[in-house]
Amino acid sequence: MQNNKGNVLFLILIAVVLFAALSYAVTQSSRGTGKINELGLIDSATVFSSNASIETAINRLKILGCSDTELSFWHDSNGDGTEDGSDSYYNASAPSSKKCHIYDASGGGVTYQTPSSIYGAPQSGASMGYRITGSLGYSNTLSADPDLSIQTNNVNEDFCRQVNVANGYGNTLTPTGTGGACYAGAFTGTYTNAPCSDNQVSGNEFCTTQYGDYVYYKLLISR
Repeated sequence: MQNNKGNVLFLILIAVVLFAALSYAVTQSSRGTGKINELGLIDSATVFSSNASIETAINRLKILGCSDTELSFWHDSNGDGTEDGSDSYYNASAPSSKKCHIYDASGGGVTYQTPSSIYGAPQSGASMGYRITGSLGYSNTLSADPDLSIQTNNVNEDFCRQVNVANGYGNTLTPTGTGGACYAGAFTGTYTNAPCSDNQVSGNEFCTTQYGDYVYYKLLISR
């Protein structure tokens, strides 16, 4: 009986050692070949989950009767505890009941997260910020009108590559067809008259290099 226990423990020990060796080999191989590392995978999974929550909230609120222009992405950006025009995403057209607020329990029920908690650490010495804007156009939506999308500046390289891998562009920082970007302000219920940029990509989510940093784009509402 003692011999059987000893054999089982020995086999378990061997399995642990082999698993540790395999993990080390995979890690070293990924580093050596420039593949996406674990941090990039974790960052991208968090982003995709966050985007899914926002998109689900948007779709649900639209079904419940909220129009695009009534949607509010308000959060207390200046920290004064008051919802008014001094906040970046204040939408005067949103119902006072907050039933069309993405980040409110009466509306979408999404928990607001700071950019760094979603997108991982930014580039060294750079500030990070994401913008929900109605000024960018995505040509694959077959519309001349600007769309509602998220633009995030200064994401890290690993995250940028992983986004493109996950969306079928390959391990690249410059997906073919990405147009020059611009930003006309936070979405407060109105779209610009025409898109200031036209991203002619085959999908609605990508990351590219612009202005000397890595910028992530995600389409929320196609018009």
